[in-house]
Amino acid sequence: MRKCDECVFCVLTDEGYSNYTVENTTASCLQEANPHFPTDRFYGKSPELMFAEQCPHFIEGEPVNIDVDHDKKGLDGDMSAYSEHPIVKLLLMLDGEKP
Repeated sequence: MRKCDECVFCVLTDEGYSNYTVENTTASCLQEANPHFPTDRFYGKSPELMFAEQCPHFIEGEPVNIDVDHDKKGLDGDMSAYSEHPIVKLLLMLDGEKP
């Protein structure tokens, strides 16, 4: 059984007051494939994560995990440092250019 939060194109963004006070994690898709995203991941139990079963873009791997404090964010808002995957790095850079 595949889930979106097991895909390289999934972005899990922690939200809260700091990295020590995470209140929830929002899941989104760099391919914009899941029509139910963004959504609260809810500890990996959100039913919206099951879209991966039918997603043509699913590639098993580590999702992008963005911390509350955005510790790896570049000065120009570039989030590409959050992934080592070359395609994902490019998509993260392009995502930051959206209005």
